[in-house]
Amino acid sequence: MSRISCNTIRDILPLYVDEVVSAETREIVEEHLDHCEACRKWCADMKSRVVIPVESDTKPLKAFKHAWKRKRFLISVISVVLTLTVVLIGYLVYENVGVVHDFFSPATLVTMRNTDSAGQWQRLEIGETGCLNFDSVFQAKRMVLDGNCDGPAAFRIRDQQGNIVLDAFTLQPGTGVQLEKLEKNTSYIVEIKTSATYICVTFS
Repeated sequence: MSRISCNTIRDILPLYVDEVVSAETREIVEEHLDHCEACRKWCADMKSRVVIPVESDTKPLKAFKHAWKRKRFLISVISVVLTLTVVLIGYLVYENVGVVHDFFSPATLVTMRNTDSAGQWQRLEIGETGCLNFDSVFQAKRMVLDGNCDGPAAFRIRDQQGNIVLDAFTLQPGTGVQLEKLEKNTSYIVEIKTSATYICVTFS
């Protein structure tokens, strides 16, 4: 094999040191290094050079990831706070602004005078249809007998086919009851039996 010049070997040395040469080339380089002290020193010098650790290059990336995590956390906290604030404001407006409250939770008021039914059930006419219908999702399905009524009253509720949905129950003036059994968007007939001369009932 013809002797390869030192310049050629030194051109190959960086690849040899990085271990990216073929087996044949490695053999040629090592054979040359066995006989050439100058190239051996050159090779040793290349191997001894300080290499900057890869980890040092990742520091900016780690710092960026940490900053991004903090930013995402702050965004999440701010989003939660803003959502709670909007909900709270909405609730306060709903509770304290009469127009808004009446719009979302409409109440139906029914008054009757000279209502002594002589112990008989009579129909309570509610609204334009004469029936009770909780057609708003915000309605609480509650019935209250006004405190100004001059006596108690018994009530019962039927469906449109005449079947009793809620059997007779009595309300004292100033008391109320939840009508949980009644379905939304369904019409019911409310009947009353009382000896009072003035009745005022609110459905909400």
